[in-house]
Amino acid sequence: MSDKPILTFTDKAIAYFISMLKQHNDAKGVRIHLKTAGCTGLKYVLDYVESVPDHHETLIVNDNLRVYVDKKAVPYILGSEVDYVKQGLNGRITFSNPNEKDSCGCGESFNV
Repeated sequence: MSDKPILTFTDKAIAYFISMLKQHNDAKGVRIHLKTAGCTGLKYVLDYVESVPDHHETLIVNDNLRVYVDKKAVPYILGSEVDYVKQGLNGRITFSNPNEKDSCGCGESFNV
C-alpha cells in the first residue's frame, strides 16, 4: 500500500462540500466514484450519500466532512488533489490527478 493519501482537499473544496452538505439535510457525506464515460474513458462522479456505502474507503477530512471513495477507484485517483474553482458566476470541483495520462478537451473524462 502506498504512503500517499488517496485524496487531499483544498480549503475551498472543503468549504464547498460542507456548504452543500448543509443543503442536503440527510446527507452523511460525499461519495466519489468513477464511471466509464466521455471520449477518454473515465469520469469523476460525486454524490451526497445518506448512509455509508459498502466497499468504500472512508476519508475523515475534518469533523464536518466525510468522503467515501469507491475502492475500485482508488488506484486511478491515488494522490489526487480535489479543489473548488470559481470562474465568474460558475463554480466546479476539479481533480488534479497525477495518474492521468490524457483527458478530453472539454475536461469531462480522463484515462490513466
